[in-house]
Amino acid sequence: MMHFLKGYRLGYRQAVLKRNTPLLEGHENIVMDGDLYRFSTDGKILDLPPQLLEWFDTLHDGDIISINEHGLCSRIYDNTEKDVTIFLGGNCNSNCVMCPSSDYERQMDYSGIGQTTGELIEMLPEDIHHYAVTGGEPTLQFELFLRTMARLAQRFPKAEAQLLTNGRSFSSGKFLDQFLAVYPPRFLVGVPLHGSEASIHDAVTRAEGSYDQTIRGIRNLCARNVSVEIRIVVSKMNQDDLLKIAEFLTMRFPELTQVTFISLEVRGNCVKNRELVYIDPESSFQHSRSAINHLLRNGIRVELYNFPLCCVDRGYWMICRRSISSYKVRYEKECGTCDVHDKCGGIFESTIKTAKPLVHPVHLGER
Repeated sequence: MMHFLKGYRLGYRQAVLKRNTPLLEGHENIVMDGDLYRFSTDGKILDLPPQLLEWFDTLHDGDIISINEHGLCSRIYDNTEKDVTIFLGGNCNSNCVMCPSSDYERQMDYSGIGQTTGELIEMLPEDIHHYAVTGGEPTLQFELFLRTMARLAQRFPKAEAQLLTNGRSFSSGKFLDQFLAVYPPRFLVGVPLHGSEASIHDAVTRAEGSYDQTIRGIRNLCARNVSVEIRIVVSKMNQDDLLKIAEFLTMRFPELTQVTFISLEVRGNCVKNRELVYIDPESSFQHSRSAINHLLRNGIRVELYNFPLCCVDRGYWMICRRSISSYKVRYEKECGTCDVHDKCGGIFESTIKTAKPLVHPVHLGER
């Protein structure tokens, strides 16, 4: 969740919050000084209004905070979760119709992202459990991508790692060789496939030739024994092709680690193209059911992301995951009476605001 610090004039800061533990040497810290918070490098005090002060008081020792030059403030690492997202810029060589990023986010200048990302990696504690490298398309800044992967592998050799990519860069054998020279152990590459054939996939990505590049990328990764997860974002454009996608995957890539079905996050391009792409989570699940069953019968692990439990048949709840970031997740008012509220991953805040999907509280005594 983003917060706005009105009147902020202290420039871009990325800092680790310290209350009761020693300062992180060589880095910016935010420390408590009585009832105030100040930066460690120059002693500047954060002038926090009551609402933002209340939010700061909920943060944990070791959390990492980002404040940009305009005063937009967010937590980029929660030290209680031991899980971090490494963002390598929003630029992308595809322009997916249902992408939750906006045109503005994809076209921003991310040339300075290397410095802030490098600082974040060094600020993180060595005992993190999981990290995900993402974008945009994180492989586009080639040297930065390889440098980042090498440093992550060095700092966190025991952590589970994931790369979220459209897979197109891995169609190049040279690129793959350079990646394999630095990539960390316990690594999973997540690649979206939007259709069983080029006409559907390329219509979604709006990038001619992207299907062929993606398939070559998946093939190259599997051939080099890299664990691959296929991500299927379910929309109106591919809802009738899902079983064919599943059949294609089991025939061509039986060695896949996992296939994940993803319900839409209604934001960015997805809002702009809502009439073309949007289906609600319950319809998304019903269209996915036969494909899910086919994959399970063929021994491929399946997971469901962004699906509230009330939109999924109970027999499939065990493959639903709490996939929405804590600062994005929301629940409707009626969810308060649901018997499985504490186990449900909820709905994106943006989806509730723009699409208002129907939910219905689950009462376990009912059939």
